[in-house]
Amino acid sequence: MHQSPIFDEKLVKRFEYDIDVIKYIDGQPNKILDNLVIHPIEVGNRLEFKSKKDTGTSLSIPIKDVIALTLPEQKKGSLKKEDLLLEIEFYDSQGNKSSVAFNIKDIYVQQILDQVKAFQKAEQEYWDTIDLQYDLDGIPKTTKLYYRGLFLSDGEELLWINTKTEGTVNKNLRWLEALTNFKAIYYDFVKHDSGRIPLCFVDDVIITNQKTTSESARFGTFTGACDRIFARTGTSTSYGASGTIGDVHFMKDGKPTVTFLQVGDAHDIASLAKAVIKQLFTPLKGGKKTQLPVIEGSVIEVKTSETGEPICSYCGNVNQIGSEFCNNCGFALR
Repeated sequence: MHQSPIFDEKLVKRFEYDIDVIKYIDGQPNKILDNLVIHPIEVGNRLEFKSKKDTGTSLSIPIKDVIALTLPEQKKGSLKKEDLLLEIEFYDSQGNKSSVAFNIKDIYVQQILDQVKAFQKAEQEYWDTIDLQYDLDGIPKTTKLYYRGLFLSDGEELLWINTKTEGTVNKNLRWLEALTNFKAIYYDFVKHDSGRIPLCFVDDVIITNQKTTSESARFGTFTGACDRIFARTGTSTSYGASGTIGDVHFMKDGKPTVTFLQVGDAHDIASLAKAVIKQLFTPLKGGKKTQLPVIEGSVIEVKTSETGEPICSYCGNVNQIGSEFCNNCGFALR
């Protein structure tokens, strides 16, 4: 049903909890399944009951099929002092109601309740599509565009991508910026939401806050699909060699809708986006039927220290209050 992701699924954070299954789907205790893994919406949106030792044994429950999470009456003497009994009621693959009850440390219960609620809400809109019309070598085409998520639709190609990870040993994706031949998107892996705009609605692509930088300080990677785009439009670029960092704004009605902050090779990104718009969407100007979905700007919030200093989302440096750019790496303070 869904298309290829543009990110490394192994880098998406899962949430794991030690559990003790008191009542399995057969109504009996289960001593094999001792681990609960919550896979967020980017990687399946499901609950997985598994064994930390027996990798071939597991029960997977789509979060959309969860009916309720409840705290049954806690029986005295049946739990460790710091544990609570949590029960999940859900629809099985046959559409019948089933349930699993397990003991878990009380400090994690609210976290699990919040995660399931958030991922159920995200599921309602995450796979929404619009009918995107474009022109390919003079032939009108239409595709279902997944404009909210990080998945490629039919005919869509990744052109440029910039990612930020957190962690030292176990790295996890924090956010991602990407340009495809159909959309510009900024995605927050903590909020599981994005700022995005289909390129057919972009009026202009402009650059602000420019500065030069060394090769080693650049952020973002171009893909081989760029060559085909420039070849078809009769333009050329030396992407990867400009040495200009800047904010790339995707404009609609005179206002920036999505902004890539302080990215490397900003001029090449802007040229590439304009080339795509010229190639795929200019012939349809004034006559396209694509309807504009709800779109948003960047969704990341500025992190600050306890005393209010802005923290760089790229290198983690704590900066002086009022700083617009990190005094360690030069990254824009979001």
